[in-house]
Amino acid sequence: MAELTSIAATSTQSGKSIKDTLVDVLKPLPKKQQLAELLNLFDKAVDLDETISEIVSEAWYYLTTTGLWSLEYPDLKTLQKSIGYEQFVATALKKYRLDVVNKQSQAKGILKNWGKLPHDALPDGIKPERFGLKILRQLNSLSKVCSLEGSISLLTSAVKSRLLKPIPHSRSNHKTFLTPTDVQNVLNQLKGRVTHPRNRQTARNGKNKNVEEGEDNGEVDGEEDNVEEAGGNDEVSGEEDNVEEGGGNDEVDSGEHNTEEVAHLDGEGEQEDDTEEIPRIPPAGDRLDDEEGLKLLEWSHDLHWANFCKNHLRRLAGAGLDMYTNVTKKELQKRLRLVFRYRADLSTVRIKKPRYFRRTSRVPNSITAKLEDGTINIDSVFDYILKPEIFELIEEEFEMYLYHLRDEQDGQKRRGWMRHMFYSLVQQLVRQDPVYYALIAAARPDKKTWLICYPYYVKYQVEGESTDFAHLDINVDKFVKTGKGKNIIQGSLSLDDENEHGCTLLVPGFHRHIHEWWARVKQRGQDSSGYTTNAKKTYLPADQRDFGRLVPVPCKRGAVRITMPEILHGSTPVAKSIQRTLFNWPTGICADHQMLDTEEAETWNQVAQCHQSMEAPMKSTSGEGFRYSRPLFPFPGVTKLSSTSCVGDALIGARRWDDIQVQEERNILLGPDDKSALQLAEEIRERLVQAFFHAFPYVRMNEERAYLDRSYFRNKYGPRPEAERDGSSLASEELSGMSLVDNDEDMEEEEEDSELEFEEACEDATTT
Repeated sequence: MAELTSIAATSTQSGKSIKDTLVDVLKPLPKKQQLAELLNLFDKAVDLDETISEIVSEAWYYLTTTGLWSLEYPDLKTLQKSIGYEQFVATALKKYRLDVVNKQSQAKGILKNWGKLPHDALPDGIKPERFGLKILRQLNSLSKVCSLEGSISLLTSAVKSRLLKPIPHSRSNHKTFLTPTDVQNVLNQLKGRVTHPRNRQTARNGKNKNVEEGEDNGEVDGEEDNVEEAGGNDEVSGEEDNVEEGGGNDEVDSGEHNTEEVAHLDGEGEQEDDTEEIPRIPPAGDRLDDEEGLKLLEWSHDLHWANFCKNHLRRLAGAGLDMYTNVTKKELQKRLRLVFRYRADLSTVRIKKPRYFRRTSRVPNSITAKLEDGTINIDSVFDYILKPEIFELIEEEFEMYLYHLRDEQDGQKRRGWMRHMFYSLVQQLVRQDPVYYALIAAARPDKKTWLICYPYYVKYQVEGESTDFAHLDINVDKFVKTGKGKNIIQGSLSLDDENEHGCTLLVPGFHRHIHEWWARVKQRGQDSSGYTTNAKKTYLPADQRDFGRLVPVPCKRGAVRITMPEILHGSTPVAKSIQRTLFNWPTGICADHQMLDTEEAETWNQVAQCHQSMEAPMKSTSGEGFRYSRPLFPFPGVTKLSSTSCVGDALIGARRWDDIQVQEERNILLGPDDKSALQLAEEIRERLVQAFFHAFPYVRMNEERAYLDRSYFRNKYGPRPEAERDGSSLASEELSGMSLVDNDEDMEEEEEDSELEFEEACEDATTT
């Protein structure tokens, strides 16, 4: 049978439809051969879809990083509109990104069980021509139930058996390499479920019952809702809104609504299909989070808002999206249409149309009242960096750092920490973000606005890593006696959706009990407290009963967590999925513009110099040195983000806070004029994104120059090269967490040398 491209070409040349062309090709063949050809076509379509997504992703990456779009377009938004970005490119980018993550997850599972990546595990004689997601998932399942040696034997036998006993009219008869069907047959054999070779439908089913029960099939519905609303061209920018915030004429709606469609909106009646939960419009006074609100918006859109009575429509907008509802039904439908159209970038809609939303949805002037439990998650703060064109570059940078990371440092497991990643582009962007700055400044008890971001590394945990801990990032004894450290507000940004099985654990409201708890600890004789306080063995069951247990507080993708320093916190014990987290640490600057919140930490001059040279500080924010050593020089691929604002410069020590231009920007961002503050924040963010795009090609260039044939960018699609102790890798070993080879022998030699020197010193001391 002709290939997919040939069918399309024949259809174009003959003027026939795809359907007629397909019938012409199939009809002359025997029915069994027709079936075989169609099944083969489906296989080819899946592979082609995966390949197209990769090609589109790489093409878009090349277009954005080289700046070619600027030759004919003023900005990326104009280009996106002209090529139908949302309808095709964005979907392909999303699919490719998910495919890469799923492939990596399956490959890591194979590495964990077989000790080798799939490219290295299988012999050349049966190695597939391409490791697609389907075959990787099957190999991962096989690695869980059979050793590598046993699997190679079974897989080799499966290939030989297929070649010796060909299936009539099947194209796989001539494939001498491993196919997904071969792996599936081995899995069936191991589970005692022999499937007839011709019955290939189960092997193509994304929910294959023959694969281990409970395994994630990794399939993602990439279909986008591209419904265009009739009536009104509601552009986010430039539209005039004549409805006042506090006013609005609540007209009585005389239109009829379909009672059958909305009879179950309040949860009345039975749910027909229990496989998919139907969203419910919450009662008045309730408030859904953004994810649930948008889900409800999309569901209600399919039912048509004209069928809703005004009361339900107001609850949908108010409780679901925190919008003002004291307007006419017609006006409310108009606003909902705009939010629906730009639902992928809700934070921008809120900035552009602040009068649509209640004040709690905007950047608060003060969030102290919201820190009643000592911690708060604020959704959608960084949604603007989650857009595919920038987030795929962020992921690329994370993967580059992970590629140059060893699992152990000084005999310690990395436990998800990337201790060599201090100045990635996304970290630099987040440190200079004006909205994040405003939130932290508002949350500080002392309301200090002179802040500098203390450089810190990131967390990139993968499935199976141990991440368990429980502590406070302050010396509790000094805090109780003097209040030292009370102003160091802790902030984090999540780049992945967390759940209760993989997230931060907190004791909500612990700041109200920390004094009483510490008195108990002292009575028990457990009051040893350094720069930080480990609570793993001192927070006993009786304390948990009286003061609260560590409970999971998952953060959404793009959300920030702001926590008071006296909140006991930790992490779930074992990582269940990929989780990437950034830690900002904006630290207060004293009046002398030198000393920071804690006198033991670095000074402003020292931290500013670290940002300038892109080196790790000698101490952490608490004043303690890094426990597992620190990088001695910047990561070779690091590239500085260009200046985008005066406040941003001050946050990284490039300007002083007593600079008149810095003070002018700060006064706008933190001032009473919300409209001016949001407008300035939006302008700075746009400059940050453009600076990110401009800098990323240099990250790649610097990394390739430093690592040559061992570069991540040169090897990311192929097998990882064996490590050698050349100049580049030896230099990299000086970086904490960076190595491609084990250096146990070197560590043992260093320990022996140290012991010998210690013994000699003791002998000299005794003689003296």
